[in-house]
Amino acid sequence: MTGLYTASSWDTANGRVTTGATTATQEWNREPWDAGWSLTSQNAKDDCVTDCAEVNSEAHADFAYKGVFDPTGDWYDNTHHSYVQLKADGTASCRFDVELRHTFVGWNWRYGCE
Repeated sequence: MTGLYTASSWDTANGRVTTGATTATQEWNREPWDAGWSLTSQNAKDDCVTDCAEVNSEAHADFAYKGVFDPTGDWYDNTHHSYVQLKADGTASCRFDVELRHTFVGWNWRYGCE
């Protein structure tokens, strides 16, 4: 349906993150008749990218739906949030959030860090 994906890379030396960055991409499902989900806004930022104690990244993506299940476009809407922390010891942590205006039977979440 909709997705926010982040990919991070970082280098460390002497207890610091020497370089670090997280990129965000979004995907959404369209219907063949120019309908379905649409990306309405997105943003991403890193709080530090060179010579950092740690790098905190966040990305957000807003999606709206107008199509066969809701021709008005007023019912379904969601926002994805991704938070990634890159650490100087070479480890990382992450968390994800999704806000829904409404849901549908059978929708499920898939998320994780690897």
